[in-house]
Amino acid sequence: MELRKLSDSGFWRGLGGADGTLALSIVMPSGRATASDTPHLALSSDGLYLPEIAIEVDRLARSAGASSFSVRSMLDIDYYENLRQGPPPEDNLVVVGSAAVNLISEMLLEKCESWDRWRAGFPRPYGYPGMIVAADGRRFSFTGSPNVGILAMYENPWSASPRVALLCAGSFAIGTAASLRLALEYLRGDRREDNETNPSIPLKIIDARARDYRHLELKSVHDCSPQMDVRNILSIRVLE
Repeated sequence: MELRKLSDSGFWRGLGGADGTLALSIVMPSGRATASDTPHLALSSDGLYLPEIAIEVDRLARSAGASSFSVRSMLDIDYYENLRQGPPPEDNLVVVGSAAVNLISEMLLEKCESWDRWRAGFPRPYGYPGMIVAADGRRFSFTGSPNVGILAMYENPWSASPRVALLCAGSFAIGTAASLRLALEYLRGDRREDNETNPSIPLKIIDARARDYRHLELKSVHDCSPQMDVRNILSIRVLE
């Protein structure tokens, strides 16, 4: 799988159902599962760029000849329940947030043996994403590089038919927003490069510049609960 093909309609041609429908499920983080290590719930900025992503996948699906496009959003705890109740739908996935807040992120990383195969991205233990590791060995800690995120592409491990799963996750909320922004740029064809160190790894690492708000005063992070920075991003910079 190659990230640079995300903007090609031919890539999406084989990812639809027998009825001609290309389906997309967006799995949002909740932070509610006891398996999630975070003490806080998910943040509103985790939903940035998702409407635009759905619009772009719809455009690509129709260019690929799909008769229709369907999209649905759910929480990680919903998707987990659905997995336990019967055969999962043959959907393509966008999984938002790290394993600290999204149970499905952790399950995806485990089932795809992400770290064991690539030695890049989130290392084990997945449930405590304190570090993001580049394919060239560079390490980005959540303390030294709080705005770093990853965009990674896997085969959907819960689908019997070929389907794609995109993981958009950061060390913190700003990194997650940056990974969603990068996914949108790939879908639009604004970016087409592979991993700079190892092109066979469908994973990109980015850093974000958070937006400054000049016309209003923001609460101090220390006055918020949870004490986390929620804001949009101004730009992103590819690190690998």
